[in-house]
Amino acid sequence: MDRSKFQETIEGIAKHFKPGQRRKVHSIGRALWKAIAFFTLLSGLVSYAINGTELFTKKIPSAIAHISKYVLLGKTGRPFLLRQLIEEDLALTGICPGRVLVSDFDSDGQATDLVIELLTYDEEGQCTENNPDTAYALMKDSPSSDLWPRYTLLRLIARGDIGTFSQGTGLPLTFEQKGKFLLGSVYATDFPGWYVYGYSNGHMHQFGYYRPVGSLSEIEGSEPVSQIGDKLLIPTEAGIQSFEITSDGQFKTTKLTPKQIVERNNSALVLEVFSTTPDEDALNDVKTYSTDNLKEIASASFDACGYWAVANGVPVELKENASPGAPCVGELSVFPITTVTPMVACDVKGFKQTLQFPWGWVVDPAAQEPSITCPVDGESESPGGFTLKVSVGS
Repeated sequence: MDRSKFQETIEGIAKHFKPGQRRKVHSIGRALWKAIAFFTLLSGLVSYAINGTELFTKKIPSAIAHISKYVLLGKTGRPFLLRQLIEEDLALTGICPGRVLVSDFDSDGQATDLVIELLTYDEEGQCTENNPDTAYALMKDSPSSDLWPRYTLLRLIARGDIGTFSQGTGLPLTFEQKGKFLLGSVYATDFPGWYVYGYSNGHMHQFGYYRPVGSLSEIEGSEPVSQIGDKLLIPTEAGIQSFEITSDGQFKTTKLTPKQIVERNNSALVLEVFSTTPDEDALNDVKTYSTDNLKEIASASFDACGYWAVANGVPVELKENASPGAPCVGELSVFPITTVTPMVACDVKGFKQTLQFPWGWVVDPAAQEPSITCPVDGESESPGGFTLKVSVGS
């Protein structure tokens, strides 16, 4: 691009701004051109000495595009890039950018991809998110030799539904990058959760929407997430989910069984709680280890308390409380290294929370009478179905 064409581009940008702001636009343009000229000359001299004619056919255009991209992704130049993407590439009018995540979808070490929150102007001309038309543009950086970086829209996520296909989120999101995974966290609601996306081979795949344990009961606090290699692990209402992007670009979702959780962390004690009749199918699903009296103990617990539970496949014996109206009681023996991981919302006392997989609870040595009450409802402060008195072995 010659200087005259560059100046025309800057003039085109400046006309979108108020008269008092145009001087700043021209100042930025001059600084950008000087930077391009300097680095182009430096790159060109080296390139010409090595590659001859590639100076004019490849190196100069490549240097311009490379420098321009990083200048426009910076704090000063980003408003111009966003305006170009919204008004020219997406052809949207009356839309302004909100929060922007500069990311690296494919983990190639180049943080040049964008997650752009698309907002609308209010009556006073201010950018506002108080509008159900909010959307999010996931844009992938593409090769370019022009002044303006080239982007491809991988996915546009709207809050509102268009037509009858029900694809909108209905709620605002905040995004976070986890390797090749992108998490859209639901906020401004009593029911938090995650939209999980994964990138491979030019495709941004939506795994689905998942709620953390306790969210439907309005239990406060969010659960941690672990990203290891091409796997992402999240504790959800349906259990611990494993998301994977395989080497051939396939997207897989797997619910980890209690045995698989224990295989990854041998100190884990997975506590499963059920409020249905312990029939043969249900018993077979949880019979991780051989336990001859699983059916007998589960049935007795269900008859007495309306619940039955297993800890790593071993039945937990539940009995009616001696105090009328109080939750049923049971006993649970753990070791100092045991990480208790309930698969339902529970009230835990006398434990410390671990932020490492499987994100359970380790007994506090200083605690008096540690206990676990399950299941609980955070909104109604229910007393729970039963309380396990916890003892610590040596």
